[in-house]
Order: sequence, then structure tokens, then C-alpha cells
Amino acid sequence: MRGSVASNRIPWIAVVLSFSLAAIVLNRWIVTELGLLSFGRDWHFHINYFDFGFTRRALVGTIAAATGANQLSDNAYVAATIIQHTAIIVLVGLLVFAGAREKSHPTALTIALLSPAMVIQSGYTNGSLDVFVLIVAALNCLHVRSLPVFCALVCAGLLVHELFLFLLPAQILCFALRIGQEIRATVLFSRTSILPITTATITLSVIHLYGAPNVSEEEFLERMAASMPAATGQRSDWSGYE
Repeated sequence: MRGSVASNRIPWIAVVLSFSLAAIVLNRWIVTELGLLSFGRDWHFHINYFDFGFTRRALVGTIAAATGANQLSDNAYVAATIIQHTAIIVLVGLLVFAGAREKSHPTALTIALLSPAMVIQSGYTNGSLDVFVLIVAALNCLHVRSLPVFCALVCAGLLVHELFLFLLPAQILCFALRIGQEIRATVLFSRTSILPITTATITLSVIHLYGAPNVSEEEFLERMAASMPAATGQRSDWSGYE
């Protein structure tokens, strides 16, 4: 009985531990000389489709702008830190909810939560879009059963960052397993693979052809300075213009 009770507590210990470790690293600004500047790049929360038209890697910034999340504070670094905390909580929630729904073994859930490449790493990779890539991948791997929704999330993941492509094979495999498809070589030629791969190909083509900023660097800098004045000129890469 005691062993069973202890085993049932393991995931919740892992939840607290994983988020706590991520939060400690994320909040290093408290003890570093750089202060809030230690967050790194936060411009990806401000580049959006409204101000710059269709631009690669601007989906997260578009959502942040539409919801007002990137203006939660006058200091862009404070708003970015809040967004990153929220994203980590969402990632933890997706893992825990999937584990509870599927009644996964506590050890498996603990391994997922404490994996260095998941929650804990997300406290270190602030200044990048990695945690949002993981969120979309977690949705596809652990929750989605509809192929159209799966493909829509493939498109969304690539609009977050093109590196999402490298996670696609694992997502297709997980999706096939979730819908009860037998894993054979023929799965590569089924709708389960062909439609997501086609979606990815079209999305990447559109990004390649139309994803460059459609405004001059001077105009881009002016708009970014207006959106995140506290970060203006604080770092050499503060604006994100490429």
C-alpha cells in the first residue's frame, strides 16, 4: 500500500520539480548583473502579421500582439518573462493531462517531465521559440486524433519556427499509434503520412517565397522601437531584423 501511494505521488513531485528548476533558471535575472537583459532576445513576441505582413516565425508574436500579452508590462523583458512562464506551465499541463487521461505509468510521466530536453530546458531557452515548438509538438503527439487538426498544427508549428520540421516524423508515428494504425513500412504511403508531409511542404514553400520582411530596415526599427521601447538598443540583436 505504501509503495502504491508513493508511486502515485511521483508525477506530482516531478511536476513541481520540473517547473521549479525551469523557473529558477528562467529567473536568473534576479542574481545576474545583466538583470532582465539576461532574458535575451524578446523581439519574437513583437514581430507580427499586423505590423509587418506575413513574416516567417511571426505566429507567436501575432498571438502575443492579438491578446495583448506582449504589452503586459511597459518593460518588454518583464512581459517576455511572463509569457515564457505561461508557456512552460502550458507545456507541463499538456504532459500531465495526457498522462492522467491515458493513465500512464507514473515513471513514464516522470521521465517526460524531468527530461532535460523538455520542461527544464524551456527555462534556459528563453529568447527562442523552442518552448512553443514543443507545445505544438506535444499537442500532436499526445492529444490530437483528427488528421485535419494534426495537419493544421503542422502548419502552425512551421509558422512558429521551421525547425519544427525535424519533429514531424515522431509526431506522425505518435499520431498513427494514437489512432490505432498498425506501424508498418506502408504507413509512409498512407494518408497519415502523406497529408502532413504535403502540408509541411506547402507551408515551407510559402515561408520561403513570402516570409521575408516586407518593410525597409529603417521602418522595421521604428515600429519595433515603438512596440518595445524599454528594449530598444539594449542588445545588438534587439530588433530581429533579418
